[in-house]
Amino acid sequence: MASSSSAPNLWVLLGLSLAGILLMTKAAKIDFAAGSPQGPPPAHRPHLCRLRPVVIPLGLYENYPVSVSLMAKHGGNRFLLDTLKTMHASLLKKLADEAGKSKTSNDVSKEAAAEIAKEKGNAAFEAKSWQKAIGFYSDAIKLNSTTATYFSNRAAAYLEVGSFIQAEADCTKAIDIDKKNVKAYVRRGTAREMLGYYKKAIEDFRYALVLEPTNKRAAVSADRLSKLFQ
Repeated sequence: MASSSSAPNLWVLLGLSLAGILLMTKAAKIDFAAGSPQGPPPAHRPHLCRLRPVVIPLGLYENYPVSVSLMAKHGGNRFLLDTLKTMHASLLKKLADEAGKSKTSNDVSKEAAAEIAKEKGNAAFEAKSWQKAIGFYSDAIKLNSTTATYFSNRAAAYLEVGSFIQAEADCTKAIDIDKKNVKAYVRRGTAREMLGYYKKAIEDFRYALVLEPTNKRAAVSADRLSKLFQ
């Protein structure tokens, strides 16, 4: 039995081989029972009328060639062709199933790796290693760009190093992904305040309070800016 790593390759080769045989049969109208399209083979070649083998190469397993041979007796060409069609359909389904499993496994692996990168970023943030935290959060985003937390966390690190434009952009991306991300609104409000966009900052702080009325940071910031720009 072939190993699990080599099995998919054999399936691919078998599928391609069968596809090629079916295409050639349709194009050239090869009659495996009767010989050429012009009629039966000459009488001095009776052996061609008895067994019609079709050899399908599968590749190598442990350096040995592997193949499948199909034969049909005289008059059995229709059965052979129907068998090939059935096998071909089954192989296509098998290949589709394997491809789906592979994609799912790959997606799960990326998501897990992204979470690991995020946790490393959190540890670096706690240690006040802001640039390292930004790097880890960026790694998480590269692996999975559909999680709002990664953008919001990187925005927090950007705020710490004074990169307010980048922080605002990351918060906006986080909000695009998750409209109820309170931290993203608060952090974007902070970034906008530092950039001088006071009206927009107040709007962010107030919307954060709509989502989370007990958020003290948003309440204090909204109240302070409102008093300054009444």
